[in-house]
Amino acid sequence: MRSDGCDLYYEDVGEGVPILLIHPAGATASTWGAATEELARIGRVIAYDRRGYARSGGEPVRSMATHTADAAAILESLRSPPAVVVGTSAGAAIAIDLAVRRPRLVRVVIAHEFPWRFTRHLPTGSQVKALAKIGSLAVRGRHGDAAEELLRSAYTYRDGGSAWDAFPEEWRRVARENARAALADFRNSIVTYPSATDLATVEVPVVCSYGARSPHSMVALVRSLASAIPTASTRELDGAGHAAPFDATTNFVRLIADTIPLSTPSARPSPRERSSRPISPHRPSRDDSERSPRMTVSAEEQNMTGSANGQKTMKRVVVDHYGGPEVLRVVEDDVPQPGPGEVRVRVLAAGVSYTDAMLRAGTYLGVPKPPFTPGYELVGVVEALGPGCSRVHVGDRIGALTVWGADAERVCVPEENAVEVPEDLDPAEVLSLVFIHMTAYQLLHRTAKVKRGESVLVHGAAGRVGTAVLELGAAAGLRMYGTCSARDRAAVERLGAVAIDYQSEDFLARMRELPEKGVDVVLDGLGGWLSLRSFRALRPGGRLVVYGHSSTISHGHKSWRGWIEWYGATATVALWGLLSPRRRVSAYRIQKLREGHQVIPRGARHPLPVGGGPRNPEWFREDFCVLLELLREGKIHPVVAERLPLSEARRAHELLESSAAKGKLVLVP
Repeated sequence: MRSDGCDLYYEDVGEGVPILLIHPAGATASTWGAATEELARIGRVIAYDRRGYARSGGEPVRSMATHTADAAAILESLRSPPAVVVGTSAGAAIAIDLAVRRPRLVRVVIAHEFPWRFTRHLPTGSQVKALAKIGSLAVRGRHGDAAEELLRSAYTYRDGGSAWDAFPEEWRRVARENARAALADFRNSIVTYPSATDLATVEVPVVCSYGARSPHSMVALVRSLASAIPTASTRELDGAGHAAPFDATTNFVRLIADTIPLSTPSARPSPRERSSRPISPHRPSRDDSERSPRMTVSAEEQNMTGSANGQKTMKRVVVDHYGGPEVLRVVEDDVPQPGPGEVRVRVLAAGVSYTDAMLRAGTYLGVPKPPFTPGYELVGVVEALGPGCSRVHVGDRIGALTVWGADAERVCVPEENAVEVPEDLDPAEVLSLVFIHMTAYQLLHRTAKVKRGESVLVHGAAGRVGTAVLELGAAAGLRMYGTCSARDRAAVERLGAVAIDYQSEDFLARMRELPEKGVDVVLDGLGGWLSLRSFRALRPGGRLVVYGHSSTISHGHKSWRGWIEWYGATATVALWGLLSPRRRVSAYRIQKLREGHQVIPRGARHPLPVGGGPRNPEWFREDFCVLLELLREGKIHPVVAERLPLSEARRAHELLESSAAKGKLVLVP
């Protein structure tokens, strides 16, 4: 089953009530052992390898929301009625998060020893010792040993010893082979598990179980979890510890069998599910009708009234003051009302990009004065129209470039800036068309005005814009070159470009070795003194396009030295372009601010809720249609790195530097 770029391996056995098994850290679908066979006698058992594990593959996941979206995708693809969702340890956390986010898919949850609020309880001496050893091993790159130490500690019995030592050798081998994913699960236990506010919204029955042989500290964690969930009860399992399916298989299966009658499936989603349903991880192709069904926004969701179903408040992200990711916080505010020519949008997906980091750090040209809400682009559903609106209608799905303001549950945007988004496409993927691929397309075709067969050098080729340029360049029949790090060389070459390692190779020398003694076009999103060398890499008749100033931010904060260098270098290269009869220099910006000027990175005014829109709305709409067609033809492939809830905006910004080569970071309000 394919979910958001990852082929999830699953096993499906038995008939009757669906029972979804979500494995703990260091395990797989196969390590449920005899429990699967016994459960198959009472229902339809669905067990799968989570993303990052064994047969499903993929990178280790550092967001609970991604694991939850995968679990939801499996149940949707199997056309399953509401399922009994069973998880142990980290798997239990995902099971409960599924009940929070997708209650319609859940009949009842059995959560065995979900270590909720792990960091809010003082660790015991043995836990401190184990954590120190785990950290030391991981830092030294001994991930297999670190995972083994983690799991041996997790499976410790109250009376001494560990279930780990009794596991079959095959199970222990699996754990070591999936060490990175297991350690990622451990990190999630510290930062991304559901909050008390989330747990208070759970409406389906939840059974929080713990083993009679488990340490007292674990029992306390389970009881704290149950106390935070209004529908929860606790159960002790005789003979069991943390590894209940292994320690006491029969008692574990009996618990599940006894729990099945607790709930009957709800015929309709709850109001919470309608307002916070995760975005579909799957975009069907034209011949995809017989594959897994897409999680779409229902007609009921799309035809919301202008009153937002009576909701008067919403959540949005706020930058209190310029700085690193730590300055971000989520606040509750009144639902905005659309003014003349505006439409109110219920946000389905908002992008997080390096531009957002520059806004947050106060280094973006035209940056507003804090406090303001970041978020450069969004995809959502129109739920209210202001006076004078006629082009879009309530219920339409649209995309919009906002410059700032998108990281909220509801946003009012000018109608003229909205582009219609087909409902069969994944909103998270469409975000890339609104900003990243739009930037790349307009750089090539609106500014550089490339022709088939020309040569193009793009700096930062492994980044989001760089990757989009390479895809679009291939579609346009261009000869592509890209600077990147050594670790990203293979990714750049897979896109058909010649990769140049900027750390060990001189791109200027490489370009001058070409028969034409240079390239036709250089796209420079970094700026600074690099622009001067980029100009020299042009052949006669060549064009340099400067479109960014990434060099003005350092370690997440504004760099005044970077700004001074950027202004000096940009002025110099612009003068060269004016004086040169055979080479041209252009600047590109995708957006236009609604108020103010873009001269210096200084917030001198209080911000409008939404910062701006496309510089040329007509071009924007035309080019968006072209990009949609390229997407359907499979010539461009927007990649979503992670989907995170709005409450994890800070984490999304923290992940920016490490995620550029992996895909787009998306906030799902």
